[in-house]
Amino acid sequence: MIIICWDYDGTLVSSENIYKNVFVKYLTENNLIVNNIDDQCYFSRYGGRHPFTIFNQLKSDGYIYKNAELNKTKFFLAMQKELNTTNNLLPTDQIDKVLEDVSKRKDVVMAIVTSTYRNDLEAKHDNKSVSALKKYFTVENNIYICGEIGNKELKPSPNGYIFAYNDIIKKNNILNTKNTLIMVEDSVSGCKSGRSAKHLLQDEVNSIVIGYMVANKYSKREELLEAGADITISTPQEMINFIKSIN
Repeated sequence: MIIICWDYDGTLVSSENIYKNVFVKYLTENNLIVNNIDDQCYFSRYGGRHPFTIFNQLKSDGYIYKNAELNKTKFFLAMQKELNTTNNLLPTDQIDKVLEDVSKRKDVVMAIVTSTYRNDLEAKHDNKSVSALKKYFTVENNIYICGEIGNKELKPSPNGYIFAYNDIIKKNNILNTKNTLIMVEDSVSGCKSGRSAKHLLQDEVNSIVIGYMVANKYSKREELLEAGADITISTPQEMINFIKSIN
């Protein structure tokens, strides 16, 4: 069997810009910024991480005040409001075509592994512009939220992938079959998570980490490969062709 675990933000949906805009707006309105956070800085250093992790890292890196505090309730209310009203939340380019093509294979099982928290994920997943994803993924069935499973560690911990893989092979009764695990990530943090999971599962399954660069234009190919990607993919058709090449 081929098990394909997709990251959510930046891989299936183009939401990273929304995260960045809400984050910078929140920091600006609360007078927390010391140094300007431009797009290149944000996406190359912090893309794919959970807001709490980003906030603490921004403090360490000197972009916001050392004594700054994140009002979690206020921040997530702002995020959910943006997700419910914005026209910028869209599926990544032709991902519906990719998912439709891949799902036709009888030997493929798909899931999502994400560090996004439940309320945030549900707000995005309920957005009409990405509702087509519900055909393939639901929170009840095959969306694994890292903060709620296993040891509850977020990416770049391998926790989400390890838990998801073990759960999937049990649910689908493929414990003793030859399986391939594909982890599709768009960020440095995500590729690090996949690399660690690949190392820990090396005796159980053939694992491949894909650096998916269709939507994320800020992570360089070399950065994703260094972080743990085995290959990088830049177009939807390239992804389709790669999955077809796996026997």
